[in-house]
Amino acid sequence: MHVPGPHRFAVKAVGGTGTVPCLRLPRPSSSSNKSSGGGAEGSSRPPDLAQRGCSCVDGSTAILHWVDEQVALASPDEQSQRLPALFPPGEAGQEVEQLCKEFDDRLGLAVACWAYSHLLYTPCMAWVMASPPAPLWERLIMRWGGWLLFRPLMTRVLKINPERSKARLLRIRSIFEGVGERLTDGRAYLVGDTLTAADITFAALAAPALGQPYALAPGLGEETPPDMRDVMLELRAHPAGKFALRLWEKERHIVLR
Repeated sequence: MHVPGPHRFAVKAVGGTGTVPCLRLPRPSSSSNKSSGGGAEGSSRPPDLAQRGCSCVDGSTAILHWVDEQVALASPDEQSQRLPALFPPGEAGQEVEQLCKEFDDRLGLAVACWAYSHLLYTPCMAWVMASPPAPLWERLIMRWGGWLLFRPLMTRVLKINPERSKARLLRIRSIFEGVGERLTDGRAYLVGDTLTAADITFAALAAPALGQPYALAPGLGEETPPDMRDVMLELRAHPAGKFALRLWEKERHIVLR
């Protein structure tokens, strides 16, 4: 994990484009290539990304597609334990793709800009960014005054100002309303009867606006700025907010083995 900005160097060093999230893939061993076929004649299993020479997967949607690919490559003994597809076939899968794109394009940046408009001026934010697992050199820079240089840079890059922050919050509320409307019929998930990439994408991108702890983010707490806390409590009480928090509580334990 890296401080925003220096993360680009770390991602590019492993073959990524500089965007996050980026999933670094392990190098396939020669034995795994042989056992999986590696695209060899007589093998019915296609090679995964690592076997095709890819060193990483860029972007959250691409990573979720990679998860589906790994599940599809499961051995016959593992078929009974296979998870439902995150991108179902047919029209349902197209709907999931559309929702993922909408959340990525409209919700992700809106939440980031709105959250940073509060947190960039909160002293504890610098200490959070200057904590492990961020590399030592980044932690030292942030603790020795780098935060004072980093803050105005982030403000310019994200174009943070009071007017834009209000506009971002309106967008967040609008997306929450749309998700809430989908849930009025009592469905447990946004598309179909099982967890899909649409659910994961919404819950992940909405987390900072809900005060949901993750990674180094401490979540809603005593140090949360009052204005930010009020909005978080409002969104947590919204049907879409309750839905996202339920996913964090009930679905996060699933592990792809």
